[in-house]
Amino acid sequence: MGTDRAEVLGSPGGPEAGRDSFRGYLLIPVYRTVTVEQRREAIRFWFEEGAINESCVAERRSHELVLVARAPDGHLAGLTSVSLGRRNPDGRTVYDLRVFIAPAHRNLYLVRELTDRTRALLKADSERRPASGMRLVADNPKLMRPGMRRYLERHG
Repeated sequence: MGTDRAEVLGSPGGPEAGRDSFRGYLLIPVYRTVTVEQRREAIRFWFEEGAINESCVAERRSHELVLVARAPDGHLAGLTSVSLGRRNPDGRTVYDLRVFIAPAHRNLYLVRELTDRTRALLKADSERRPASGMRLVADNPKLMRPGMRRYLERHG
């Protein structure tokens, strides 16, 4: 990628302030503060991992990033993004959540942590912009199985 880890991670108090670690992964909230470089890196990541193959979709989704997960080596391991799914009759938003984790980093703990932190961040944001809920958009057929649905329901 051509950048060293210090450049990628940014400086304390900079655009990636509020970051935290989880089982060796650095989790960085970027909701409403995503930088041009973070967007470019996310687009490269999605294309390299085969998650997205349409440039217009990748460009749009790069503006919708919520959390960035970095592996211990500093490279991207996963991302969450949300888009406006719909508005309820009361005017409140339902977000469409997308989670992508590179195959080498896929584990249930990281998926759940990214989902939980994304939900918490959106819930805190909804104090200013009330939201009605969040819906997981699953591009992976494995996530559409009844067992996974029950698992997600148990974990809120």
